[in-house]
Amino acid sequence: MEKELAARLRPAMEAVLTTARRGLEATPPVEVNPALMPFLRFRRLPGRALDIVREVVESDPGLRERVVSEVEPDEVGELGWMWLTQAEGWSEEIQRAEEESSARQRLAESERARRSLQKRLGRTESALDAARRRADDLEENLAEMSAEMESARRERDSLREEISEARRREEEQRSRIAELSGEAVTARGRLGEERARSRSLRERVAALEQENERVRAGGPDPDRTSRPEGEGTVPPPEERVSDVPVVGDPAAAALAVAAAARATEALGRALAEASRALAPSRAPENAGVVTPIREEPTRRTPSPRRKPVRAARGVPDDSRQGIIDLLAVPGIRVLIDGYNVAKEGWPNVDLVRQRERFLAALSALVGHRGPMVDVVFDGAGIVGGHRSTNCPFIRVSWSPPGVEADDEILAMIDAMPVENPVLTISSDRRVRDGARARGSNTASSRSLLEAMGRP
Repeated sequence: MEKELAARLRPAMEAVLTTARRGLEATPPVEVNPALMPFLRFRRLPGRALDIVREVVESDPGLRERVVSEVEPDEVGELGWMWLTQAEGWSEEIQRAEEESSARQRLAESERARRSLQKRLGRTESALDAARRRADDLEENLAEMSAEMESARRERDSLREEISEARRREEEQRSRIAELSGEAVTARGRLGEERARSRSLRERVAALEQENERVRAGGPDPDRTSRPEGEGTVPPPEERVSDVPVVGDPAAAALAVAAAARATEALGRALAEASRALAPSRAPENAGVVTPIREEPTRRTPSPRRKPVRAARGVPDDSRQGIIDLLAVPGIRVLIDGYNVAKEGWPNVDLVRQRERFLAALSALVGHRGPMVDVVFDGAGIVGGHRSTNCPFIRVSWSPPGVEADDEILAMIDAMPVENPVLTISSDRRVRDGARARGSNTASSRSLLEAMGRP
């Protein structure tokens, strides 16, 4: 039974229960339909009893008559009175009331559903607005990231061009050094020839001076009697050195020879200085060894040498805290043997992931404060090996074909000004010994891994 219809018939149904109770209390008692007995103790009919009471009333005319005789129409309402009396058209009226009640109930349910949908629509629209705002933020962030990536690509391309240009200049310098070394060897050969020529000239001048003294003294030639006729001390003109301007003037010849000797010695000193200035700090393989000229050595001012720095008293460089302290030294340059660290720290992954994880951990350690760090890996031709990092203080480079990263690191130390402190990180004994010999602080790969938080 619809709620609205039940509410309109409830007074009549409760009047039925009241009449049934009075019948039980009368003398003699009036028999009551057994279906009503369970509900007689209730002061207010429960909802589940309405349909039962309605069915009993509609099937029991005697009960209806007793109820009609005991109540007034206004006590049970117009619809309830028509139901009890079953006046003409009562069934249609009840049916119409049921339909109206059902329609109102459906309308109420529709209204509740509409309000519920309206609330859900509001929540959905709010969520949609939030999603749109987030999408706008993401698009803005994406645009910023795209701009940063484009700027990073341009910077990367510029750095690659600079590196290529630097390598080209380096090759030119090496070629020039090789040419100058060859020229120096040739010049030293010519110098030896000039010195031999100078000695020969000195001997001829000495002989001329002796003969000149003998002629001035007017004495006989002590050797003429023992020589065949026509043979003298002074060689014939066609056998004399063309550089002596006048045979009959030994003093002029002596001056010319002395000038030639001085010029030869000056040339030798200049060639020695040029050789020292052009000699590379790290001799390339298969290059000719240039021996220094030992005649008339000159005193040279000793070249300044790099000295290791001390970051903190009592803290060794080759430790976690030692590396952290050295990284804070102003102006220090850090050189790292890339694969030496990466392979020790991440031995169970391939080379690409070793490099990526090592560079990520190093970027977190260095951060955006520095110092400038150069990481050198072996093998310029490795596929996928030229990826850099997002840290502006880390530069990744690769040794040229045929050159080990060890040699590249030592060459980088040689190329740096001696006043710059340097920290070299590798567990390779050759690298560490070479770096110490060049005045660099050194630390092992294990200490760097500990400083990066890698157990």
